[in-house]
Amino acid sequence: MEKKPSFKETISKTFKIIKGHRSSYILIVMFCLLAALFNSLAPYFLGYATDSLYKSISEGIAFDVAYIVKVLVIVLCCYAINAVSVYFKSFLASDLGQKIGYTLRKKLVTKINKIKVSKLDGMKKGDIISKITNDVERLTDNLTQVIPDLVYNFSLLIGVIVMMFVLDPILAGLTVTVVPITFFMLSIIVKKTQKYFELNQKAIGNVNSFVEESVTNNDIIKSFNKENYFNNKFNKESAELAKYGFKSSFYSSLAVPFNKAIGNLNYIIIVFIGSVRVISGELRLGAIQSFIQ
Repeated sequence: MEKKPSFKETISKTFKIIKGHRSSYILIVMFCLLAALFNSLAPYFLGYATDSLYKSISEGIAFDVAYIVKVLVIVLCCYAINAVSVYFKSFLASDLGQKIGYTLRKKLVTKINKIKVSKLDGMKKGDIISKITNDVERLTDNLTQVIPDLVYNFSLLIGVIVMMFVLDPILAGLTVTVVPITFFMLSIIVKKTQKYFELNQKAIGNVNSFVEESVTNNDIIKSFNKENYFNNKFNKESAELAKYGFKSSFYSSLAVPFNKAIGNLNYIIIVFIGSVRVISGELRLGAIQSFIQ
């Protein structure tokens, strides 16, 4: 059984793959950080516009239009910079993904052409095809989509936590306690998902290999009247692929509902405690809005 690479080995191999595209990857990470920063700043500033409106209504005074417009312009600039940063991040990531995919496929084909025929015959043709197509595509997606999204979401999480503690440490503490709970639940789902994704990829290779060999040797199969045998074998391989495909999709789809459920529970707690603190004069109304956003 093939030994799985350790986390350190995986990181080392990842850096080797992106080594030739370091400048592009640095730009992608920079745009991720910019997008996260301004996305976390926008709700913070918007809360002050809400405070101004609330003060005018509660005290029966005229709206401070100039102040509200100034705040809204700042918020608009924050969201505009966020949108531009996300656009350039996505554009650069897509371009980099195609370049990395092309390089990996080229290296794989070059290596296959150098392998001895005797060794190549002992390998499943469908498995080779699967590695060149599905595995390379999945790897490039992880390098250029998943990892930048993780950088963006982690940066956004740090920025939001800092903004929350600036606004109100008590509500921030309640919100932060949800993070380890969410992480624990998602880690269980990820472990299950990873197991079935690996089995699903193996099943894809088996089906591709079986189909390729069946089509190539179709005349021989018919000559020896082995159609029923190959049909039964295909049904078995296909059923296995369907089983692991369903389980990998099912477990991965559980992450969003669990995350939303915990988020909604946290939302209710923040609104309840925040409302009590606003009524008692311990917290600004705009601060709650910033928390909710």
